[in-house]
Amino acid sequence: MVDVELKNNSPIGFLDSGIGGLTVLNQFRLDMPGENIIFIGDNKNMPYGARTEAEIEELSLKCCDYLMEQRVKMIVIACNTISAVCYRKIKAIYNVPVLEVLKPAIKSALNVTKKHLAFIGTERTIATGEHRRIIENSVMANNISLWDTAISPLATAIEEMAPNKVIDDILHVHLENMPKDVDTILLACTHYPWVRDNFVKILPNVNVLDVSIPTTVFIRQELERMGKVSSETNGNLSLYFTKEANLLEKIKKRYGFEFKNFTLKESC
Repeated sequence: MVDVELKNNSPIGFLDSGIGGLTVLNQFRLDMPGENIIFIGDNKNMPYGARTEAEIEELSLKCCDYLMEQRVKMIVIACNTISAVCYRKIKAIYNVPVLEVLKPAIKSALNVTKKHLAFIGTERTIATGEHRRIIENSVMANNISLWDTAISPLATAIEEMAPNKVIDDILHVHLENMPKDVDTILLACTHYPWVRDNFVKILPNVNVLDVSIPTTVFIRQELERMGKVSSETNGNLSLYFTKEANLLEKIKKRYGFEFKNFTLKESC
């Protein structure tokens, strides 16, 4: 187990397979702007959802090792696939708090769902069955039906900044068999909120939820419980991607989103 001294103003490490985790990161920065953050997006090796569990574990641990070298006080797995595949392994190896996105998001979705929940994720996330185990063990799941499906090409299309027509076509194909009585859909891939408006357009009468808000609440609660909230008011943000340094310019152009006050680097 890797040991580290936890300091209040030490950075929090965020990990994702690409740009998806930025949706969680942005929500967290809005809620806790004083925290210093190091984000790693392994876009060189995405999509993780199409990889084997062994490959996902190897790539994730490599990125976590890098985060630990930066003396982070907490690791946030801002990726549903990594959360489903190797959260327990990561938690066992590193002697810092490790938080994941699946459990808080599912708990939040069950609170909202009236009758039928749709769980939408990557192929690997669905294959693990981790979401079903969480739901089956929740007392909030009584009388709630579950429908799940993988939208395999969607994360890659989002990373490639595909136009709305392509995104809409993907959603129509993969959601055409969704039961008519679904009242809530959980976007269980952190890439998917980039195209949340497309889901809302196609499913106007369904609650469309993602993991960013419940995960942010969970992180804040853990920091407060640990007594490790940063004393700073404007935290530093360092963004690391494993390829393509101009990625954020493309995000701004395609999704109309811009990060402020950050350092961009390539690593891992």
